[in-house]
Amino acid sequence: MTVLIHRNSTIPMNVRKNFTTFENYQNNVNVQVFEGESSKTADNNLLGTFQLQGIAPALAGVPVIEVKFDLDADGILNVSATDRSTGASKSLTITNDKGRLTDQDIQLMIKDVERYNLEDQQGHMQSTFKMWPHTKKEKVGKRAETVSQTARFIRCI
Repeated sequence: MTVLIHRNSTIPMNVRKNFTTFENYQNNVNVQVFEGESSKTADNNLLGTFQLQGIAPALAGVPVIEVKFDLDADGILNVSATDRSTGASKSLTITNDKGRLTDQDIQLMIKDVERYNLEDQQGHMQSTFKMWPHTKKEKVGKRAETVSQTARFIRCI
């Protein structure tokens, strides 16, 4: 998932980003638009989706698909995707009146993300602390092996 419009961004705004295909000879891509604070799409609110078809078959990573987000002062979001090589395009308009999160939902989501980020950081620190002796042992072992190989090389000279 790629964040294109960050929380508390000024509006109106226009954002453009280039994407590409994931598989060889892929002739369509799905564009999904979410709102939310989580890095996982499952924890965010799906606002809309569409499929851009007509992409010229090519190796993965070759096609260039430009995705544009235009957010106006009324909170209406226009999302469009265009394949630069074929000119194929598709768009979606998301209005501010249905299927959106309330301010209360957004605040709750922000608190959850902050809490989970803290828990993730603490978990990472704990796992790093637990792995530290093993990591040091591996580094010492590799250095000892290098010293041993160097000593054998010097003896051969």
